[in-house]
Amino acid sequence: MKRRSHEPAEPILQNHTKFSNRLPLIRPSPITSQWYQRSYFLLVTSAILMIVTSTGIYMHWQDSASLEGNISFLPHGKKTRKKAPKPTRSPRSKYKTKANNDIDININPYRPILKSTSKNDNTTNCDTFDHGDTTPTSNNTTTSIFNCGSIEGKCTWYHPAKFFDPNCGIGQNYEYLLHEVEQLRIQRMLWNRMPPILMPSISLDPSTPLNGTRTTPFPYHNLTLAHVHKTGGTSLIVALGKLSNRPENPPVSTWNCIYDPTASNRINDKIRLESSLFLDGAVKVQSTTTSWGVDQHTVFAVVRDPAERFISAIGQATGGRGSNIRNGVGKRLREECGSRETGRDTLKCFVNLVKSNGTWIELHFTPMALEISFATMYKDIPVAIFPFGELPSLLYEFDADPMGKIKDGAAKGFRASNVLTNMTVADYDDDDLRILCEIYMVDVVFLRHIGFANHCDRFS
Repeated sequence: MKRRSHEPAEPILQNHTKFSNRLPLIRPSPITSQWYQRSYFLLVTSAILMIVTSTGIYMHWQDSASLEGNISFLPHGKKTRKKAPKPTRSPRSKYKTKANNDIDININPYRPILKSTSKNDNTTNCDTFDHGDTTPTSNNTTTSIFNCGSIEGKCTWYHPAKFFDPNCGIGQNYEYLLHEVEQLRIQRMLWNRMPPILMPSISLDPSTPLNGTRTTPFPYHNLTLAHVHKTGGTSLIVALGKLSNRPENPPVSTWNCIYDPTASNRINDKIRLESSLFLDGAVKVQSTTTSWGVDQHTVFAVVRDPAERFISAIGQATGGRGSNIRNGVGKRLREECGSRETGRDTLKCFVNLVKSNGTWIELHFTPMALEISFATMYKDIPVAIFPFGELPSLLYEFDADPMGKIKDGAAKGFRASNVLTNMTVADYDDDDLRILCEIYMVDVVFLRHIGFANHCDRFS
């Protein structure tokens, strides 16, 4: 995997250094002497600009801390719903449709552009539309669970850009959601004060030391995780971190940041440009017996039944262990639905809450198909999709305990109440489950497209 040279880092970039020797210890690039060779005039000017910028950031923090501008809950009783103010659209973030049907979400070159993957004419024949190659790598030396569609493969190839193609994509009816998430990101209203979207990568080969779980040497693999929340991602990230921190001959590992809700658009543009260039090297799994290209890597993700994932998301969003309790969202969620005495009543409350306020109110409620497209920056690249049931196989692949769980919602004390701890899919009634499936219909269509069964199939 290509190791890139460090550039002088701005102070706010210290948590976004793209490349390091270990996970998860990320060290900022050193500031070179060039930073100290500026004239007195430039120093004074920079100081003034910093004061003005800091004032603006503080004012934005005050606005976002209250959460009233970004989250609109529907209270119970006779109160009426308080609508969130409609964000104003700046000139450079305005949608612009080109003649060739490329859709510019942003004019700034550092930001991604959503493009149609089909030809732009009124006679486009969707019967011949290429939904993406899902066949395994035709190489006798490629034996891997990441070789989707092969005998050893435990995944399915998915092409997010083709799925959301506005002309012929299976998910074309939900393509507008990509515009929504981009508009919120540009307006700095997306997942305020919540975790950054990171993509850890690791480069493995037979010389990587084993720790006793794997019984065979590592194959040649360059792998990048697109973290879909509440699908075992934390367990995988910890496994990659432990693997990359082994004392002898550890593998090369990298971080790429896709979006940081706490950073300015200027900083996000810079880190997203680096991530965009990195994602351009995404390919299907290559030979497992020889080295890969210096920029090549395979992106993979794990997905889960929407009904099961929603329960896990509730437990996390309401203050489950590891949550950011300072963002205020968990408190509001508990105030709305946390006092219910049964799992069925609690689920009914949360289903109606998300139906009324949308899935953007909390990161963990975001549909899986949107998380994958956002993490891959809407690029036309293949992604290896694993079902949640194959999480033990992935942990074993990274020489970790296959049954290990970093966040176990069923463990005592992990969630905010016993009702949340004991809640299961059996607590849904038919009406609530049907409403939930309608809320997450983009995921239902996505899972059907890749052939993964789920609880929503009964309503088809």
